[in-house]
Amino acid sequence: MTRGARDGMLRIKRKPQSFGTRTAEPLRAVLLTIDAARRSGVATYVCGRLHHYAEADATHAPWRRLIVRDAITMAEVRNLPLAAVIEVPFGGHVGAALSLAGSVELWRDTWRSAGRSPDRMLECTANEWRRALLGRAGMPRAQARRIEQEIASQTVQRDLQHSQRRTLGADEAAAICIGQVAICSSAVAQRLGLSMLGRSYTP
Repeated sequence: MTRGARDGMLRIKRKPQSFGTRTAEPLRAVLLTIDAARRSGVATYVCGRLHHYAEADATHAPWRRLIVRDAITMAEVRNLPLAAVIEVPFGGHVGAALSLAGSVELWRDTWRSAGRSPDRMLECTANEWRRALLGRAGMPRAQARRIEQEIASQTVQRDLQHSQRRTLGADEAAAICIGQVAICSSAVAQRLGLSMLGRSYTP
């Protein structure tokens, strides 16, 4: 990954992440998905169903450790593989992009400190997971956020069998939506050594 700054904007060059083809069934795995803003959103999925979601200050180390440790425990007690999928910045205003990059690094450190392999943490940009989920990227931010809220709310109601007790934060809604892509991703399956291929994500 390389970075370049110009006119107060930061551009981050990195190898694109493809979610590959869509698997016929949700992966039999535990997946931790992270929207790594300063106030990070997280979601944990078990065998394709949302199990937990939250949003809190990413600089609060005990909270990060708790989230990762809970995901590890869920995987261990069910004898399932575990992976994380984290949103990383692709550029923007220098200050905001560097702040996001700092939050990502905090999550990477927490993951590694818990004894988890960096190979089991997949990275994607917002454009990459939105293209996989919505069929296109680059829509106005406000429109994308509204759609993400709708999808996340529907997921909470379907999988947890209740309406959320509060309005979902934008970052936890994003984390839930990242999970909707990851639970049927052949790229994630490959990282976990699973083979469940189906139709392509590419519109």
